[in-house]
Order: sequence, then C-alpha cells, then structure tokens
Amino acid sequence: MEHAAPDPAFEALAALMRGRRTLVLSGAGISTESGIPDYRGPRGTLRNSQPMQYREFVGSAEARQRCWARSLVGWARLRGAAPNAGHLALARLEAAGAVSGVITQNVDSV
Repeated sequence: MEHAAPDPAFEALAALMRGRRTLVLSGAGISTESGIPDYRGPRGTLRNSQPMQYREFVGSAEARQRCWARSLVGWARLRGAAPNAGHLALARLEAAGAVSGVITQNVDSV
C-alpha cells in the first residue's frame, strides 16, 4: 500500500480511536465505487428478488448449480475491481492501530 501524505484530519481520527477496540461493520455499498454492483441498491438488478437461503443451497443440487453459474459469470467483474478510497481509508486506519477489525457482508449481483 502507498504511503499517503500526512493528513491532519486522518491523524486526529486515528489518535481518537487508537487504543480502543473499534470494529468496522460494512456492506456492499463500500464496493460500488470499485465497480462492483450492490445487490439491493437503487440500481441493483435483484432489488425485488430474495437472495438464495442456506436451506435452499444445501437442499438442492439445481440451486447450487445456479448459484455457482452466477458466480462464475460475475468473476471477471470482481477480478478487475480495485480498492477505492473507502477501502484504502479503512486499511490506513487498521495499519495505524485505530481499527482492530472489519466485518463485511456483501451479497453482490455479479
């Protein structure tokens, strides 16, 4: 990761958070700037559909085949994605010791 020039606002935030147990909870919205569409956002293609549930996935070979086929088709888009400013900011906060973990739940329509 590149080292950015010192930013007084970032340094103040990192100092405020340092020494505390701070966890970041994020969703798919953080990745849309990287070209990965979200599942249920304003332009999400599956906005009115239900995501596949665990029970359906483990209970049906046909459902698993559909799931894996969609994943394979979407892989090219994911492979071409790069971290955006939000991802880089979280990485910097983590490297500065201000964030101790990141949890993300992305169900992307790829």
